[in-house]
Parts: sequence; structure tokens; C-alpha cells
Amino acid sequence: DGDETLLLSSGEDTTSVFAGFSCGGDYDFYRPAVYVENSGLRVEDCSFEEKSIIVTDGELILRSTLIEDCVTSTYGGGLSCEQSTVLVEDVDIVHCSQMSAMSGFGDGACFRECSVTLRRVRFIDCYASAHDHGILALQLTTATLEDVIFWNNDAWDAALYIVGGETSISRTTVADNGMQVFWLSNADVVVEDSILAFNRSVIQYGSDLEIHHSCSFGNSFTDSLDCTHSENIFADPIFCDMTVGDLTVGTTSPCLPGGNPWGVHMGAESAGCTPRTLVVESDGTGDFPTIQAAIDSAGAWDEVVLGDGTYSGAGNRDLDYGGRRITVRSASGDPAQCVIDCEGSPTEPHRGLYFHSGETTQAMLDGVTVMGGHE
Repeated sequence: DGDETLLLSSGEDTTSVFAGFSCGGDYDFYRPAVYVENSGLRVEDCSFEEKSIIVTDGELILRSTLIEDCVTSTYGGGLSCEQSTVLVEDVDIVHCSQMSAMSGFGDGACFRECSVTLRRVRFIDCYASAHDHGILALQLTTATLEDVIFWNNDAWDAALYIVGGETSISRTTVADNGMQVFWLSNADVVVEDSILAFNRSVIQYGSDLEIHHSCSFGNSFTDSLDCTHSENIFADPIFCDMTVGDLTVGTTSPCLPGGNPWGVHMGAESAGCTPRTLVVESDGTGDFPTIQAAIDSAGAWDEVVLGDGTYSGAGNRDLDYGGRRITVRSASGDPAQCVIDCEGSPTEPHRGLYFHSGETTQAMLDGVTVMGGHE
């Protein structure tokens, strides 16, 4: 009903526990669910909806918790800490924002003059409702990020807004966000074993940034690393299904230890899908009788492999990928030996392929001749 659920200001420490509760209530930009000042608290197995957590001059251990739909007028949409020691593990911060107009920081979370460790934290669908800075804002803070995910967020400038302090980032995935990865000022930041993919770009404004053993790919402005960097890859990480937030990678991903020269695991997630090979022959044999039948059965990153010969008739023309990220290719790799004949005419128009369902350049056709098309 607008008030704090829990207020600690009497010198408690992290042996004080708040566990197993669902906390909510109407938006109140000035009153969080939990406020800790000059005290400590351990929060476990909770959910907070529309009510955030604020810690000042204290200590917080936050585990196995959901923070969702929070909008605050202070720093940090879902979690705000100042001059505190903080450990956050296995926490989702979802659809949070910050309302401080031109002075806001951290639509998901903000840490100011803190010592903070984030492990297996996911920032999902957080957004800028004003001129806010960053999904995660770190100011004059010593921070360690391990196995952290940023997906489908949209801040004013960057996923990570870091001013001053020292930040170590490892095995972190920043993917499919509507902004840059980093905005930095006078900050010492080291990134290792991470994936930075399908954002606007990696760096909007930088300072002392190092990136090693990481993957940069598909960022709309540029994948270039305008900083100190070494032993990185610029190849598709092969997310199993980024469109729904599944950032596990296919077993053929270059981000897995067997896929890169250094034997490192890049990103926060493990292998989660194995691409299949679906075989079609021109005489109707193979795994499927037609190319379209194989396409309809295919999942992300599967390959439809065509034997040599000529493919024609229904199911072998007017092919529709249906938005899938798949490859259709000839087994031989020789387009002269693998032909799709549309047999189109003015009275019976046919295409070879029709892409109209939001496919991207991850949808591929390789080693095939297409002939006889007519609209």
C-alpha cells in the first residue's frame, strides 16, 4: 500500500534474513520494498514487483530473487546501492526503469561508491523512460561481473555505464539490446571470455578498456573494438534462439572451448542445441520428400542438404523459410550440379525462394542454381 515492506536502520547485519516472500504494491517512486541504511540484510528466494531495493552505507546479500516492473525516482530502477558492500547471485531484473529525467543512472541497477559482485544476474527488457544512463550503472565502484546477461534492453546510451572505479567482466553475454555495450569515463575495465553481439556497437565512449578472448558480432554500427584487445573472434556465436531470450549456443558455436583457438568458454550460457542435417534427394528420397517439407521441420541452425540433381514441382519452388535461421545447401557445393527449376511462366508464375517473414542474413542458400523463375 505504498509503504516499505522492510526498513532496517538499527545496525543489523547480514545474519538478518528476509526469505520466501512475494512483495508488491502500487508504484511509489519514493518508497522501495526494502530500505537498508547503516545496516545489513540477506534476501533469498523472494520476488519484488513494482517495489525496488535501496541500500545506503550498508551490506546486502541478494540471492535467487526476481525484481520486476520497478520504476524509481532514485538511482537504479530495480536495485540501488550507495557506499555499500553487495553480493548479488542468481537474480533476474526484468522490465525496470528509472525516472530521474536528465540525471538518472541505471534503469536496471545502480551502484555508487560500492564494492559489488554480480554472479548469474540477468538484466532483461529494462528500458529508458527518461534521459537515463545505462542498464547497469557503476560509479566510483569496484565491481566483478561473472556469468551476467543483458538481453532485449533499451537504455538511453549503453548496457553498462561505468564512471571511475575498476570493473572486471567475465563470461558475460550482452546480446540483442537497442544500444551500445559500453559507455565509460575514467574507468578501468577488463572484459574476458564474453559475447558482445547484435547490439548497436561495442563502445560508444571509452577510456581504459581491455577486451580479450571474447566474441564481437552482428552489432549494427560496428563490431570493431576501439580499445586494447587481443585474441578475440568476430564470428556468429550461434545462439539457439535469441528472439525468445535463449542465449545458449549451438554445439558448433565458436564460443565453446572446442570452437576457438584458445579453448575458452565465451558468454554466460552453455551449449543448448545441436544443429541437425536434413537430407533431400531430387528423386524424393532422403529424410524428406521435398525441400519445403525439410524446411518446415528444421529448427534454428539446422541444415537442409540437397543431393545433386534437378528439383522442380510443388514443394521444391516458392520456398519459404518462415523466418527460420537455417541453411539450404547442396551436398557437393557445386551449383552446376544442384538446380532448382521453378518452371515459371506468365500464366503460372513461380519463384525459387520467397523471404518475407523477417529472415536475416543468418538465413542462407549455398551452392544451388535457381532457374526458371517468373513473377
